[in-house]
Amino acid sequence: MPSLLLYSPGNFSQGGIQMFRMACSQARAVVRAVAVFLTLVAGTAAGTTTINHQYAPATINPGDISRYTITIGNSATVPLLNAAVTVIFPVQTTIAATPNVSNGCSFAGVTATAGDNKVVLTGGTIAQRVGVTDGQCSFQVDVTATAPGNWVATIPANTTPDPLTSGYRAEENSVAIFNTTPANATLSVATLNPPTGAKSFSPSSVRAGDATTLQIVLTNPNTGASIPLTVLTDNLPLLGVNQMTVANPANTSVSCNGSGAVPGSLSATPGAASFSYTGGTLGYNAGGNASCTLTVRVVVPGLSGTSQVFTNSLTSGAIGNTRALTSPAFSGNLTVQTPIGMGKSFSPTTVSSGQASLMTLTLSNLSTSNPLTITSFTDAMPAAL
Repeated sequence: MPSLLLYSPGNFSQGGIQMFRMACSQARAVVRAVAVFLTLVAGTAAGTTTINHQYAPATINPGDISRYTITIGNSATVPLLNAAVTVIFPVQTTIAATPNVSNGCSFAGVTATAGDNKVVLTGGTIAQRVGVTDGQCSFQVDVTATAPGNWVATIPANTTPDPLTSGYRAEENSVAIFNTTPANATLSVATLNPPTGAKSFSPSSVRAGDATTLQIVLTNPNTGASIPLTVLTDNLPLLGVNQMTVANPANTSVSCNGSGAVPGSLSATPGAASFSYTGGTLGYNAGGNASCTLTVRVVVPGLSGTSQVFTNSLTSGAIGNTRALTSPAFSGNLTVQTPIGMGKSFSPTTVSSGQASLMTLTLSNLSTSNPLTITSFTDAMPAAL
C-alpha cells in the first residue's frame, strides 16, 4: 500500500508549494484507484439504484387510458449499463391499443405489445450522479383496464428480470446492482352501470306491407362518465316464412343528448333483414338519463293468417361498448294484420225453401299505402245452398 508524507506548506518555497500540490493530486488519484480496485475485488457497487412506477391517472373508468411510468435512479458517479426491467401486470391491465411508448432510458430492447399484460426492457443506460443530484430516467407507455377493482403491479427487490419474471437489474462497472426495496403501483378501475335499451314501434299495429317506424332508445344511467359504443346490430325477426325487413325508404335518424355525446352512424339498407349502429358515444348528465335515439322504418311484406305479433329482441350484451359493460336484453312488439277486408250479406236475410236471396261479397283493401291485388277467391258455400 503506498504511503504519503505531508508537510506544512508554511515551510515551503514557491517550488515546494508546487511539489506539495502535485503530491496531493497524486494522493487523490491513488484513493480513487484504490476505491475502484476494492469495488472490483469485492464485487460490490459503490452506488445505489432505485426503481419506482406509477399510473396517471391512478383511477380510471373502464376502458379509459392511463399513462404508466417507470422511473429509475442512480446514485453512482458512473452510468449504469445493461439495465433490464420486466413488469408483469395483473391480467386485468393491458397495454393500450396505441402503446405510445416514451423510451427515456435508451433501452435497446422494448417489448410493449398492445393487448399484452407485460413490459420487457433490456439494454438500458441510467445516467450517473452529477454533484448532489442522482442520475434519473423514465420509460412510459399507455395502459388500460376494463374490470372494476384495484390492480397492483409489483417490481420485487433483488430480482433478476426475464420475460416471465418481474424485476430490475443494472450494472455499475460490470457489477450487478439491484433495487433493494420492492416497488408497487396500483391502477384503480371504477364501477359503472351498463347502458340500457328500449324498443317501440309507431304505429304499433299495421297492415302487412305497410311501414312502421322502429325506435331504439339507448340510455346511459351514469352521471359522470360517457359510454363509447362499438357496434349494435339488430337482426329483424322472422316469424314462420314472414321476415321483417328495412323499408324503402329507410328514413334513418340518430339524435343524442348529454355531455360527450357522439351521434355515430346508423346503416340500414332497404330490403335487408338487419341494420347496424356504429361509432356513437352515449353522453352523460346529472340525471343519469342521457340517451341516443335511433329510428328506422321497417315493414313486414307478407302474413300468415289474419294477424301475427312480431317480437324484435336484442340479447344481453348487444349494446357493444369500449367499457366492457354488459347491457340487459330488451325488445318491442309489432302487431301485423291482414290488409284484406271482407264483408258478406244476404238480401233478404230470410227466405222460404227454394226462394232466392241475393248474396253480396265486399272485398276491401285496408292498407294505407299499398294497392291490393286479388289473385283468386273461393267461397265454399254450405251444402244447403
